[in-house]
Amino acid sequence: MARLHHALDGVQIRHWIAQKKPVAKADGDGLSFTLSANGTASWVLRYSRGTRRRELTLGKYPDLITLVAARRRHSTHQPE
Repeated sequence: MARLHHALDGVQIRHWIAQKKPVAKADGDGLSFTLSANGTASWVLRYSRGTRRRELTLGKYPDLITLVAARRRHSTHQPE
C-alpha cells in the first residue's frame, strides 16, 4: 500500500518561488516539487520500474496544477 506523507504546503512552495533559487523537495511517496534555475515550478512523480528509475512530469505549478491537484493526480498515476 502507498504511503503518503504530505510534507509540503502552499506557504512553503510560495516562499521557495519568491526566493528564486533552484529547489527539489519531496511531498512523499514519489511526488516532488521542483523549481528550476530559470524559475519554472513543476510537479514530478519519481518511481522505479524494475531496476530503472523513471520520472513523470505531472504539470507546472500553479498555472496548470496546484498542490492538491498534484496529490490527486499522483494517486491516479501510481505505477503498478
